[in-house]
Amino acid sequence: MEIEKHKKRHIELHQKLNELIVDFICYTGALPSKTKLTELMSWSHEQTTNPTEEDKKNGRRNKKKN
Repeated sequence: MEIEKHKKRHIELHQKLNELIVDFICYTGALPSKTKLTELMSWSHEQTTNPTEEDKKNGRRNKKKN
């Protein structure tokens, strides 16, 4: 892969990772600094088969209840 294409691809990947982390925080309320990578990945995988329902009133995800 050419250097410029490689850089562009990593920029795209970082943007997607940021989006995933924001989604995780909005749903769980968990801080990335207090979350294991395996927890984030497991949650993300679960969203592919059993997505979190949106709160129709405000468009935000319901936070996980502890």
